[in-house]
Amino acid sequence: MNKYEVEKRLCEELNIEYINLSLRTGPSHRFTEKEYQELKSDYAQLFLQLNKLNVEKDQE
Repeated sequence: MNKYEVEKRLCEELNIEYINLSLRTGPSHRFTEKEYQELKSDYAQLFLQLNKLNVEKDQE
């Protein structure tokens, strides 16, 4: 899948409104399913960490 398909799929699967991947790949780069799953895992962890920081900040 290409960069745009990856962005769309991440939004759908991670329930986010919009994401723009700023990757060092051109728009014609094709992602394998394994690469996609790794990217999805990284973004999911990032969103969890950001959510945790926001909760901690709100509690202060």
